[in-house]
Formats: sequence, C-alpha cells, structure tokens
Amino acid sequence: YGIETLEPDYTAAQKLTDYLAGIDTTVQYVLEHGIELVLPNNQEAVLTRGGFVNLLQQKAQEYGKGTESGSGEFGDAFPFAPNTPAVLWAYTTQVAYGLNQAQFAPARLITREEMAVMLVRFAAYLDTTPQQRAQAPAPSDQAQLSPWAAEAALTAWQWQGFADGNTFEPHQTSTRQQG
Repeated sequence: YGIETLEPDYTAAQKLTDYLAGIDTTVQYVLEHGIELVLPNNQEAVLTRGGFVNLLQQKAQEYGKGTESGSGEFGDAFPFAPNTPAVLWAYTTQVAYGLNQAQFAPARLITREEMAVMLVRFAAYLDTTPQQRAQAPAPSDQAQLSPWAAEAALTAWQWQGFADGNTFEPHQTSTRQQG
C-alpha cells in the first residue's frame, strides 16, 4: 500500500496529572511552543482527497488566489488535521464537495475520476482553460466512468498530461507525483 512508518517529530513523557486531566502531554507541548509540524514530501506516496485539495490550494496561491477562508461542517475534517483548511477552502470555492453533507473523506485515497472532477472545477475557479491535446481519441475504458464524473473526466482527458496511454483508469488511485 506504500505505507511507511514515521518516527514522531517530538515526544514528551505523559505526566499523570495531564493524563487524569485528559491532556496529551506531547500535543500540549507542541501547542505551547508553536511548533509547526511538517509532513514529508514523498512523491511516491499515495494521494488522498485531502492531500489533493491541499495541492490545489497551494497552486491557487501561486496565482494569487486560494486565500479565502473556508467553512463547512464535515465531521471527518478535524480542526487539527493539516489538510482541513484546504478541505474547507475547496468546499467553499466549489472546487470539491463532500461525499455527502457530513463527510468529506479527506483521508480516503482519491480516484482518478475524482481528481478529474476537481481539476475541471479548479480550472473554472482560476478562470483558465488548459491546453488541449490534438485529436485525442476517447479513452478505451470510457464505459467505466461513473455518471457523475463522465463529463469532467472526458474534459480532463483532452488536457495534456492527464492521459496515460489510451486508458483513463477512473477508479485507480494516484500518487503525489501524479497529482
């Protein structure tokens, strides 16, 4: 699955008084000292929905956008998670929606058709149209596209750099490098 064990950046012995008060000593230390936690940039790591909208927000900021503060009520977008601001930004700007009203699934691996839908919405958000491939035939696995993603997937298929051979592979996941 491409999962690697990560060593903690910081450790602190759990104090009994903190434990009894429901406080995690390490988290408290990080919060009190303003330590910024940085995720490793492993390009071969699998890409999640939250990670992808984080990449989109970073790209929007390169274009002078993406600074809108987001809002939303997703029970699985935790306030302390590094991708939550991007999840809320993507929802507010309509670049991405949740699986339903209460769930975004930021930790779930993103499929290629989900990426396509978000990319088409992202291009509209930036008010831009990516370059088209000349005479690109439809993907041979077009029938595998989900109805909700078909139009966006075929649009993204025409953009340079999205196609892999002659198949779209809509239900496959992607790595950070592919995102």
